[in-house]
Amino acid sequence: MKKSLSALLLALILCLTAAVVPVSAEPLDNETTVIITRTSGQTELTPSQTESCFWEYPTLTAGQHRDDGVLWLFNKSGKDATVTMADFHLPTGDEQVTNYLKALHLTVRAGGKVVFDDTYDKAGSLSITVNVPKGEKKPVYYELGCDFTYSGESTLGNDVIYGKYSVEYHGGGIFSSWIFYAVVGAVVLAAIIVVVVLKKKQKSA
Repeated sequence: MKKSLSALLLALILCLTAAVVPVSAEPLDNETTVIITRTSGQTELTPSQTESCFWEYPTLTAGQHRDDGVLWLFNKSGKDATVTMADFHLPTGDEQVTNYLKALHLTVRAGGKVVFDDTYDKAGSLSITVNVPKGEKKPVYYELGCDFTYSGESTLGNDVIYGKYSVEYHGGGIFSSWIFYAVVGAVVLAAIIVVVVLKKKQKSA
């Protein structure tokens, strides 16, 4: 009886231990975050993971469809920013790869509107612009589907990458706001009025 009780307690302890031991999560292939920082006037864009998401390295087979892709732009620069992603580098040059790109239909949504909705082989000229206020995260949504009739290899060999990220900052201080120019204008106008009044007094004297 004591042996059975001991075995039961041991099994219970093992179960509890297994429940609290953290399990390393596999990187998600449907979501990533690009963190925007600015140090000493230099902008850095750092992805949250090095693994490719499904729209960067598609492996969809005929008839497969995914609409859960999200790229988050997280602005930690301290200033409001406008981020532009452009100049997509497609792994072309191989007939099989080109055929696969033509069989994939890509839809990209950003800023509440569709910015691309066509076959993937035409995405080289895609440009995505998103306004990201300081301290906030803004999403870019990706949807991808493979044609039902496609019968070739479902691989590109290389990732699809952005050739260019550009960041424009605005609203960062008084010198970039309309308030500054309004104040300057008021000061100049006041100075002109003072000069005119003084000249009139001199003439009357």
